Amino acid sequence: MPRPLRALAGALFLTAVTLAGCASDRERVAWSEWSELDYRFRPPDEEVAPLTSASTLSDYVAIALRRNPALQAQSQRWRADLERVPQARALPDPELMYGGFVEPVETRVGPQRHRLGVTQKIPWPGKLADRSGMALEASEATRARTEATRLRVIYQVARAYADYYYLARERAVTDDTLTLVRHWESVAQARFRAGAQAAHRDVIKAQVEIGRLEDRLATLTDARRPHVARLRALLDLPAATELPWPSSIPATSLAVSDAEVLTLLEGHSPVLAELDRTIAARERGVDLAWQSYLPDFMLGFEYIEVGPAGRNATGARPSGSGDDAAVVKFGITLPIWFGRYGSAVSEAKARLRAAELDRADAENTLEASVARALFDYRDAERKLRLYGDSLVPKAEQSLQATSVAYEGGAGDFLDVLDAERVLLEFHLARERALADRVRSFAELEMFTGAELAPRTER
Repeated sequence: MPRPLRALAGALFLTAVTLAGCASDRERVAWSEWSELDYRFRPPDEEVAPLTSASTLSDYVAIALRRNPALQAQSQRWRADLERVPQARALPDPELMYGGFVEPVETRVGPQRHRLGVTQKIPWPGKLADRSGMALEASEATRARTEATRLRVIYQVARAYADYYYLARERAVTDDTLTLVRHWESVAQARFRAGAQAAHRDVIKAQVEIGRLEDRLATLTDARRPHVARLRALLDLPAATELPWPSSIPATSLAVSDAEVLTLLEGHSPVLAELDRTIAARERGVDLAWQSYLPDFMLGFEYIEVGPAGRNATGARPSGSGDDAAVVKFGITLPIWFGRYGSAVSEAKARLRAAELDRADAENTLEASVARALFDYRDAERKLRLYGDSLVPKAEQSLQATSVAYEGGAGDFLDVLDAERVLLEFHLARERALADRVRSFAELEMFTGAELAPRTER
């Protein structure tokens, strides 16, 4: 092989081997991040400390982040995509070939009987870089999807916990109201026994109200099972695990403005980050498609086994008799199917455009979802102030006044029942607002991918 060709072949081989064997800094950082996430998951035989009525939402979230199967499955998808990077960076397998001559080929130095060769295909250097870059960007997209899954699990636990807390409070308030109505029934019974015939009507009304509240209380008690099952599933707890009624709920406070929330959405949303990385992967795909027009190379070596030559008339063998032959080979592909390459470029560009449009659509959808979650949060805050500071105290005063009047014989029992129902409704509206505030706050953090404020349990 001429010296210039030998130099070119050596340079190509060294470049290809270098690209195929070196992991980038980004790749090493990604593996480190994955290992850190995987380390947080619980060992298969880990026992969970029992949850008590004093356990907070943070305790539930901590267990979910260590045990939730959906999050662990997504982590494995991230690992699988990371494992694709060295595959994309690697050279094709070399080819080993053997040939045996059916009839030896006679040459001056002897018959050629066997040949053994090895060839290595070497893609155009930029192809390996773009192929591995594409795989790395795809793994980064999966990493962002893993973060989105983590935030979604936190939101799902927060929502399930808030609903369970509200159920506990609704049951407790209903039970307290039932105790109060039973007291009024006993008052009406005493008045009826004392000869007040009109009190019989009050006894019937009280008993009807007691029946209604007992039915509601039974429904709320039975509703505990699906709420517990929902939390157990998120925390990956055994089916026999019982979860106590929660006694506290975080008091959240949004410490940023609506405009700042939208800024955080743009800069921290894992959904948008995933689509950004997908776009980057598609851009590398376009570059790779353009390189279809560029040739690939082939380097090879062939060894030919040569037998001894026959003797001449003087009985001597020719010089070099039986010397084996060696061949160094160099080849290049001929990219001549331009129609196919053009279609590959068009396909890659279409996929890139689709990813860009997906990103725009996701941003619009997220902004609308954030607007709704902000409304839900502000509405819950407003209701908390309205019911906690104004309506519940006034309803308690109204019930107190009508109860005193009735027990003194000057009031109507219907007024007492109306006041009781209003107070029950206002108490539950306040508790619902507490749960809705936690749910909408967790939803905002899921969308933005950022912690919006510290929490305190109440």
